[in-house]
Amino acid sequence: MNPTKSQVSRPMVGVLALVCLAIWGAMFLLPESSNATDLWHGAFLRIGVVMGAFWISLPARGRDAAWSGINATTLVGAAFLAFLTARLRFAIIPIAIGVVTIGLFLRPRGKHRPGTRAV
Repeated sequence: MNPTKSQVSRPMVGVLALVCLAIWGAMFLLPESSNATDLWHGAFLRIGVVMGAFWISLPARGRDAAWSGINATTLVGAAFLAFLTARLRFAIIPIAIGVVTIGLFLRPRGKHRPGTRAV
């Protein structure tokens, strides 16, 4: 079996995000509100926002992926912000330890270039 690389269509992700957000906005026009409509209303909003964030992070023709240029300072700042705003602060600490541990193993290594000897 040949492994194939799946390509995600950036325009399709953007269109799906806009459709979900448009349905969410159109649901305000419904005259009735029940638990079922509230459920669908929240679902379309959340899916639209997540798909929009996914669309922003996907690489385009002229640029790399959005997360390719992140540095350690930005990562620490985001983790600190998540710690301050989290409802369950005790759950952030094990997650942060896991992310740092994974980051240590998955980070790109520098190219090892053998030194030249002066003769």
